[in-house]
Amino acid sequence: MKKKINEKGFTLAEALVAMLLVAIMAAGIIVALMSTKRAIVAPTNREEMLLAVEEVSSILQSLSATDLPICSEDTGFSTALAETTGCGQSSTQNCHDVSCKAPNSCQGANDFFVYSVTTPTNNVQENTQNQKYISFMINCEGQTI
Repeated sequence: MKKKINEKGFTLAEALVAMLLVAIMAAGIIVALMSTKRAIVAPTNREEMLLAVEEVSSILQSLSATDLPICSEDTGFSTALAETTGCGQSSTQNCHDVSCKAPNSCQGANDFFVYSVTTPTNNVQENTQNQKYISFMINCEGQTI
């Protein structure tokens, strides 16, 4: 008597190969989704730098001329920082180091965050007598804005 061989189904080896391929594809999809999520959630250095500028700008708007410096360790503007940034080269420009407000990723030796206050020079109308111009310069890991 001849035995009929059931040709339906898969062998154990075929099933293991198929499960291995599905696991590899699932791992790839999970890695892609996680990296996309990280890219969406984590702000870039540039975004953090712009947020720091906005924060200092809002602090400056609420301060009067007699208020304390923004950074408690602000002891003035160093000569080395003036040479690096080019800030304070004019007698109408007053520079301040606000590196304490820079993003955490911007605390390297070559990173800086300064603002300068410039008073308008001659040829200015009477209504702008108390007007001042504030410029920000922030350098973080080689990026400058």
